[in-house]
Amino acid sequence: QEHQKAIVDLDKAIAIDPQLAEVYMTRGTAYDSLKEYQKAIADYDKAIAINPQLALAYNNRGNTYNSLKEYQKAIADSDKAIALEPKMGIAYNNRGNAYKALKEYPKAIADYDTAIAINPRYAKAYFNRGNTYELLEDYLKSIADLDQAVAINPQFADAYYSRGNAYTHLKDYPKAIIDYSKAISINPQF
Repeated sequence: QEHQKAIVDLDKAIAIDPQLAEVYMTRGTAYDSLKEYQKAIADYDKAIAINPQLALAYNNRGNTYNSLKEYQKAIADSDKAIALEPKMGIAYNNRGNAYKALKEYPKAIADYDTAIAINPRYAKAYFNRGNTYELLEDYLKSIADLDQAVAINPQFADAYYSRGNAYTHLKDYPKAIIDYSKAISINPQF
C-alpha cells in the first residue's frame, strides 16, 4: 500500500521534471518491493541513462537481477557500482549473494568480508556469510557470524532461524530450539 502511494507521488515528480535520475531510481526501488521486477529494471535503466555515475542505481538493478535469478547481470551491475563507489558495502553484499547462488562460495565469502570491513555493523553481510559457511558445512563459523548478526540486530528473525539450523547440524538441539523459538517470537510466519 505504501509503495503504491510512493509510486503515485514519484509519477507526479517525474511529470514535473523527467530528468531526475534519483526519482526513477526511487520508483524502481518501490517497484522492486512490489516484486514488479521488469518495471523496476526499466526505471533503473532510465536513471542510469540520465546519470551513468549513479552507483546506487547499478546496485539496485543488480539486486533486482538477483531476485530474477539473473546472476551474471547482477554481478556485472555490482561490479559497476563498486567501480563507481569502492566503499559501497551493499554492492559487495549483493554481489556476494549472486556468487553464493552460483555456488562460487569463496568469491561470495570474499565479498561479504569486504562488506563487513567497510561496515562492521552490517548485520545482513554477517547473515549472508554465515549462511554461506553453513552451505560449506563449517557450522562453527556459521554460528559465529550469525551471533554477530543478532548482536547487531536482535530482531533479525532469519538469523536466529539460520543459527538454529547450524545448531541442528551440530546436534545441539537445545540451542536450536531456543533459536527457532526466538525466530518464531519475532516473526510468527516461521
